[in-house]
Amino acid sequence: DLSVQACRYIERQAKSDKPFFLYFCQFAVHTPFGAKPDDIKHFAQKKTRGWNNHANPTYAAMLRSLDDSIGAMLETLEKTGQLDNTVIVFMSDNGGIEHPDKNGKPAVSCNAPLKGEKALVYEGGIRVPLMVWYPKSVKPALCDVPVDCNDIYPTLLQIAGESAESGDGQSLVPLLADPENSAKHYSRDTFFWHYPFY
Repeated sequence: DLSVQACRYIERQAKSDKPFFLYFCQFAVHTPFGAKPDDIKHFAQKKTRGWNNHANPTYAAMLRSLDDSIGAMLETLEKTGQLDNTVIVFMSDNGGIEHPDKNGKPAVSCNAPLKGEKALVYEGGIRVPLMVWYPKSVKPALCDVPVDCNDIYPTLLQIAGESAESGDGQSLVPLLADPENSAKHYSRDTFFWHYPFY
């Protein structure tokens, strides 16, 4: 299991005084769908199932596995004394799929109130969650400023004390300190997408 390997890596790095980098791409909410039978059963029996247009118990079970995976890594960071000195970035790569599959099974996602889905440039396809945990220097805040995934690399460079110059990206450090961007230190205001498929 990749989560177990990630936790072992974190434990090994705790024995060193050097910083570490862990790039962990969770597969949990991607096709093909599959989850632990007990988790599927749990969500299939929920009385509130479908209240928010999410009714697929297998998909819900996959989300539980994602939560468990992230929770295990956070617990490992805390257990090894590294949690408060670790930058964690959580981001999705695209919106969910809303159309039925090729066999006619209903969609497993709902991006409402956003229009569109994965592989479309409507907000339902491209507007995704991005969370940055950096308790050593940043207070929790909500930021509504649109950013781009290319901004993560220069952000991590700047936090590490390196030059944030990196081609297409722009450091998000100013937004971490000023979530409303009142000082306008984050200047990206135009976004481009190239979709040569579908």
